[in-house]
Amino acid sequence: MLSDEQHDFAREHRLELWAYSPLMSGAYDDPAKPISEVYDHPGSTRRLEVLDEVAAELEVSRGQAVLAWLVGHGIRPILGGSKLHQLDAALDAVTLDLGQEHRERLDAAR
Repeated sequence: MLSDEQHDFAREHRLELWAYSPLMSGAYDDPAKPISEVYDHPGSTRRLEVLDEVAAELEVSRGQAVLAWLVGHGIRPILGGSKLHQLDAALDAVTLDLGQEHRERLDAAR
């Protein structure tokens, strides 16, 4: 978990930020995998709604939108995949430009 203050500190001091398991072990894209209690809180429903809207508009998966958002904020995702299509999807995601409007909507839902 990273607070806004920690993110600002890292940016100010030019520290790299890395996200460990940013796709929550596939929970964003696999309905059979529940979101862990650690991440499921009263704001989660609205955040996931906005994520679904943005992903649908961009015609990408939830996970790809999450990865694009992270990279757009200078956060490097650490990924682990066991299938080639997972690597392909991740590579597509990190080159995806969300655009200002989509980024602002995701930021506001945070």
